[in-house]
Amino acid sequence: MKNRQTFLAGIISLCVILLVGGCGSGNVKGGGTVSFSDGAPLDHGTVVFANAQHQYTGTIQSDGTFKLGGLKPGDGLPTGTYQVAVIGVYENEVSILDEKYGSPELSGITVEVAAGKNEPFKITVERSRTPRTR
Repeated sequence: MKNRQTFLAGIISLCVILLVGGCGSGNVKGGGTVSFSDGAPLDHGTVVFANAQHQYTGTIQSDGTFKLGGLKPGDGLPTGTYQVAVIGVYENEVSILDEKYGSPELSGITVEVAAGKNEPFKITVERSRTPRTR
């Protein structure tokens, strides 16, 4: 039951992102990589950067890279502090990430987006020790 609630929360988050994701002329281009602690790139899923006002997403590519956007891919995000989630990471209907990464509030990953050029963000995640089915 909890797995289904986590999955549904992820779907609802994506819907909210599409409806209220912001984009403005002062947005900072941002992107980076997602990898496991052993250095292997995460080759699919979605990165979510969230703050009190908005959520911005980036689709993880096969090489682990992503570009952040609000309403369209790569349109960037405003400066500020963001909590990060990594969602939609399943193999054979089993989640391969620790459950905490499904929520920006619980993931433990926080990033600062500053004006000007930001170095690519490097997000590191842990594999699940107890894989969960969808």
